[in-house]
Amino acid sequence: MPKQTLLVIPGFGMNGKMLEDVVSVFKKICDISFLELPGFHPDHPAPANPTLESYTRNIRNQVKQINPKSYILSGLSMGFMIANNLPHDPKCKGIIAIMPYLGYNTLKLSLITLTEARLATRILSFPPAAKKIWKSEFHRKISLETLNSEQLKIREEKFDPVNYFRLANYLLAIKEIKIRKDYPIVLMASRKDEMLNYEYLINTFKFKREAAKLMISDIDAGHYPKNLTKEHVKDAISPEEIKKIYKFLGV
Repeated sequence: MPKQTLLVIPGFGMNGKMLEDVVSVFKKICDISFLELPGFHPDHPAPANPTLESYTRNIRNQVKQINPKSYILSGLSMGFMIANNLPHDPKCKGIIAIMPYLGYNTLKLSLITLTEARLATRILSFPPAAKKIWKSEFHRKISLETLNSEQLKIREEKFDPVNYFRLANYLLAIKEIKIRKDYPIVLMASRKDEMLNYEYLINTFKFKREAAKLMISDIDAGHYPKNLTKEHVKDAISPEEIKKIYKFLGV
């Protein structure tokens, strides 16, 4: 039986290079291609106006260029937001939502912390401020709380700093997206997620998607990239669970 194509959309502040270890556990059963976020990969420049619509157009074009006969779409964190927004494609067998960001309602943040984050990213959206802080010791120290040193190097060298903060500010203004109902969806959520509210995610997917197929898969993983290593992923999801996901999606 030929391998199924898995198209992976990374999350905010990530690219395919940073997630190679994560998806390696799937390579035996599928062919993997990354759909890179503009501004986070040198081959995909940042859009003039970072919005969900501009990112969706870019990702849609990447899918057309790959042109798979059939595929599964996977979105990590913000990546699900884009997968959820793509036009319907009969070649897509379903979506795997990995610790999906649905809007600020999903976050484990108080109103005060959220307001502070919005203000900080707004100020840092201006080019002089973004470029000044990007490789500062202060920013590196904060970044190393969620990245390992290799991932930080990729971010500093390959990412557009202005786009990074503009997009962060834009995402923090979205309250909650409406989850599509035209595809089967596998929700992979973790009680150990440092960023997203597990119970809120479960309830949102279970009770706001009356007409669609839904599978919930509990994983044992943290949200931040530095915790998404090959070893972590192997411990987080078993081969048996992956087979159940494929069976659910009918591939």
